[in-house]
Amino acid sequence: YPRMELVVVDDGSTDGSTEILQRLAADHPERITLLFQNRNGPIAARNRALAHANGNYIAFLDADDTWHPDALARLHAALETQPADLAYCGWQAIGNAATDTQPNSPPEFDAGEAIFHLLQQSPWPINSVLIRRPLIDELRGFSERAPTAMEDDLWLRMLARKPRLVRVPEVLAFQRQHLHPHRNSHVPQWRRV
Repeated sequence: YPRMELVVVDDGSTDGSTEILQRLAADHPERITLLFQNRNGPIAARNRALAHANGNYIAFLDADDTWHPDALARLHAALETQPADLAYCGWQAIGNAATDTQPNSPPEFDAGEAIFHLLQQSPWPINSVLIRRPLIDELRGFSERAPTAMEDDLWLRMLARKPRLVRVPEVLAFQRQHLHPHRNSHVPQWRRV
């Protein structure tokens, strides 16, 4: 996807990635914006990136997750073909804590069905969607009231607006799952929502 703007928020990394990003930003200043914060967490990082993004579409990619090389092009084409407010694709869990590594192709549903699905499990991971900018601007980004359910909170507020959804069934997003000693994974999905 050639017309991509990359807004990177470095939240206090210590693995040498800062130097790599600085070189890339210097080589491509028209396409890469590098921002820094000191361990303020993912909500602050995502909201900060949103505040600096200029594009008509928004996608999120955490540092440990990946996309198929054609992910943005395929999601964008689906948004333009339908037309829809949000495109979502299939995904696969990877990493040391992934208990189910089978490819996941979500069902085709409208916003009402997606809300019902959200009560049972998250309808899609954050890196498997492309959102038209006006929709996410209406929501004013991620709520800081729900740090342990930031994505569920965003999806719930977004789906309540009944956006037009379009599905790309192919697996284009890969979400790394880690063992987190502080994550409260025993809280049921319905309670987080």
